[in-house]
Amino acid sequence: MAAPPRPAAACNLDDALLRRAAHDIRASLRALRELPGWVSEDLAEAGVAAPGQVALSLELIQSHARRLENMLDGALAYLRLAAEPGATAELAGALGRVLDGTLLPAGTRLRPRIAAGLCVPMSGAQAEMLFRILVTNSLRHHPGPPSIRILARRRNGQAEILVGDDGPGIPQAQRDAACAPLGKLRSRDEDEGAGLGLAILGRLAEIHGGQLSLETPGSGRGLLVRITLPCTSSASAHRAAADLQQRI
Repeated sequence: MAAPPRPAAACNLDDALLRRAAHDIRASLRALRELPGWVSEDLAEAGVAAPGQVALSLELIQSHARRLENMLDGALAYLRLAAEPGATAELAGALGRVLDGTLLPAGTRLRPRIAAGLCVPMSGAQAEMLFRILVTNSLRHHPGPPSIRILARRRNGQAEILVGDDGPGIPQAQRDAACAPLGKLRSRDEDEGAGLGLAILGRLAEIHGGQLSLETPGSGRGLLVRITLPCTSSASAHRAAADLQQRI
């Protein structure tokens, strides 16, 4: 038997507690990240050279603080995901805003194609989060300038978003683990990411009636991320798609 829904007051209290705890934790993490730098500066002003092991330990403190900050931010984003009734996001506009705020490495080959007028029933911020994770993952996990293909189209009455790259990909046997919250396939010493990007994508798709799947591109190299969602359309989305194609 399903548990009864929690009263709104209890949910609001939980959210307030989460916000307060996150604020205090973030303040402590910021101090952990900045204090080693202040220690190094104080030693330098005093004419004291920090021994090699001490300097390494200070760098490790900063590195671990960054990891925890990434984990906190990712966990909060995951826990706060919720459908927003009545919301509509135009995919071309969302992708355009993400690309405007992303510094692409020299040599990156980017090929976006968004169907004119294509919208999905989520907020604009959520659509931007979706594309930001997809683009960032392709950039972060590639050893050199990547080739990224972004396609959003209508298919079988749904919106289908496909993002493929020519990076190392994810072995099929490890894809379920990669999509789990905090799932990481590389040591945190190699990658300070929280391991929540694919989990957030899966949750975004789920709460909006869609699905996430990881596949191997037809070339046999890299990773293809496929997200299906209900779709809608609008006149402004037609204009956004045209503007995106003109900018690329």
